[in-house]
Amino acid sequence: MPSGVKTIDSYAFAGCSRLKNMMLPNSVTAIHAYAFSSCERLEEAFIPSSVTSMADYVFTGSGRLVVYCEAYAKPEGWSGTWMDTNASDAIYYGYSSEDVRTYGAAFRYVLYTATDSAETYVMLTKYFGSHTSVAIPAQVEGYPVGLIGTHAFAGNETVVDVTIPSDVSVIFGYAFKDCKKLRTVNMPGMRYIGEYAFSGCTGIRAMELPPYLGYLSEGAFSSCTSMTSLTIPGMLTEIGAGAFSGCIKLESVQFGAGVEVIGEGAFSMCTALKNVTLPSSLITLSPYAFYGCLRIEKITIPKYISVIGDYAFNGCLTLKEVSFPSTNSLTTLGMSAFGGCLSLEKITLPDRVTVIGENAFEACTSLKEIVLPASLTSIGAQAFYNCTALSSVTYRGTAAQWSNVTVVSTGNSFFTALTVNYTVK
Repeated sequence: MPSGVKTIDSYAFAGCSRLKNMMLPNSVTAIHAYAFSSCERLEEAFIPSSVTSMADYVFTGSGRLVVYCEAYAKPEGWSGTWMDTNASDAIYYGYSSEDVRTYGAAFRYVLYTATDSAETYVMLTKYFGSHTSVAIPAQVEGYPVGLIGTHAFAGNETVVDVTIPSDVSVIFGYAFKDCKKLRTVNMPGMRYIGEYAFSGCTGIRAMELPPYLGYLSEGAFSSCTSMTSLTIPGMLTEIGAGAFSGCIKLESVQFGAGVEVIGEGAFSMCTALKNVTLPSSLITLSPYAFYGCLRIEKITIPKYISVIGDYAFNGCLTLKEVSFPSTNSLTTLGMSAFGGCLSLEKITLPDRVTVIGENAFEACTSLKEIVLPASLTSIGAQAFYNCTALSSVTYRGTAAQWSNVTVVSTGNSFFTALTVNYTVK
């Protein structure tokens, strides 16, 4: 772009499908809305400190983009939505074009100084090579490589194998998103994997997460549609929301002993998942955790779980057996927690359960028998709606206690018409 240009008008370069790199001259002061929108191949943009006005959605639809801004922070005249929300981490403030360097004709990188330790690391910000096997360097310019930046490999069409040295501990969000040919990733020192970092990597078949991984973000491996097995290390305490959602060939998961939280929808629509043993350390089973896992046949709810989240096992069509340890903390079954579990025939809810949420067992058409605890205080609307095979209801308490249980009438007329058997007279 020639020097002297001051303003880039709205839609000026919108839809430029071959544009890959953009460097603005120091004369530019204003960029109007959608100026570079839908530039699908745009990978890097350099914005000088002369730009004081930036409108909405300048780069929207440019999914692989990394932006280097000479300004040290977002200027007041820049819109809060100048960049897509899901690409906000791909903005590097305080780096001019001279600060962004090239290594080995394949990597772009910047130097990053950690605020807590004042140590300087190399952050790889962009890979633009075409190799099938990629080895991340351990050092560049005498500095250790410590981080892989947002969108660094996103959408790469050639890489099959990646080896990451043990000093690299952070992969930021979207770093390898949609690397369709990527099959193996060796990352022994990884401690942080950002949101959607490997989402859509449809070539990955098995994943053994690194032993020291402490943080796995939202959607990290979502839609990895060839993954068949997964091993989760003991250091990891929380599995992020949707982390493995849509991994339609995933058959087995081996949980580490330290997992405490399974995030919302973490394994939703893993339609081949069959072998699941929840770790005894588990405390939180979030909504939609195993939603639509069609092949799970049995599950044991660990003793520290107090709430089974809404829709947690909804649509698990072959789930036949749900069991609870003799010592447990369960108090609440969330909305539609077991709705549509067509193969479930019997369930005995443990002592301490107080609430059965609305639609909790809706359309469990094979459910014949249920045993309810004396601790129960309420049954939500349509909790047993369309449970057409249900014929036996046992309550581990007295008739007087049962009379104090609130049963919402909506959608429960069939259930309330059944004879309740009391184990305490």
